[in-house]
Amino acid sequence: MTSLLNIKLLPFVLLAVTIPSTCPGKGWRGIVPLRSTRIDVERLLGVPDDKTTATYHLNDETVVFYYSHSRCDDEGWNISPNTVISIAVYPKVRVKLADLKYDLSGYKREHGDPDVWDHFYYRNEGRGLVISVRGEVVDAYIYRPTKKDSDSFRCQRDLKRG
Repeated sequence: MTSLLNIKLLPFVLLAVTIPSTCPGKGWRGIVPLRSTRIDVERLLGVPDDKTTATYHLNDETVVFYYSHSRCDDEGWNISPNTVISIAVYPKVRVKLADLKYDLSGYKREHGDPDVWDHFYYRNEGRGLVISVRGEVVDAYIYRPTKKDSDSFRCQRDLKRG
């Protein structure tokens, strides 16, 4: 009886473990794009499994960090090199978007990969979160700078182009 109960509860436990680290909000586990650095990431997670791609293979997810290379580079942000510019989180347990009960009213739905008819992004610039969905299943959470931070860290030359 106890093992049957444990088996029935397993999906809910896995869902509960996955949701807290991927909930909409500012950043992932305290790492915030444009505000956190490679040092902050390595203090939290240690040296990455793959240093060339800054990839961490965790128990419940694979996480890839993207860093700036120089001030006012292609992205146009006035930030130091090795500042986090985005974080891609790939959950190992796949969950239907509807099961997460997110309020998607502030999200813009956009078609994703043009070669994949059922791939969509749900983008919320205010929260700095993009949810990548294939079919009905979430395949990634992409943490980007919030609109406010993106505007605040914009290089002066980019502001003048406006």
